[in-house]
Amino acid sequence: VMALPKNFEPLTVDPLKSMGTAVDTVAPAHLLIATEFVPPRRRAEAAGILARALERGHPALYRASLGGLGLLREHAVGEPLAPYVEPLLSGLTRTPGRADAIMEGLSTVTGVRLAPDPRLWKDWWRRDDNRRRAVAPVANQSVESTSNR
Repeated sequence: VMALPKNFEPLTVDPLKSMGTAVDTVAPAHLLIATEFVPPRRRAEAAGILARALERGHPALYRASLGGLGLLREHAVGEPLAPYVEPLLSGLTRTPGRADAIMEGLSTVTGVRLAPDPRLWKDWWRRDDNRRRAVAPVANQSVESTSNR
């Protein structure tokens, strides 16, 4: 069951446009609501918008962006993981000042927990088995640590 605020319907007409507007106008609730209505074929684009929000958006969008990535993950189980990871990894390179937020986004999308170091995430992604991964259900999260390397 999903509880939505009154008059949410305009956000569902074009969810990606609504997401972009929510990022630009700093509307965290609208960002999260619009993400819920992204059609399957456009989820990768939505991940890019959420990555942009973590990378360059107002800090008030942080929690909604992570929540949106979590929603996308729930809906994308079994799909290739790359379209969800790559926009976030690109943000790590472009915006080192937002690395902590972006790495939390990576954890949300992948279910992987690494020490907070962008180099570890880049190294993790370079491994062939990770590039071929599919989005996993939340219940099957893998937990990795840097101590077993």
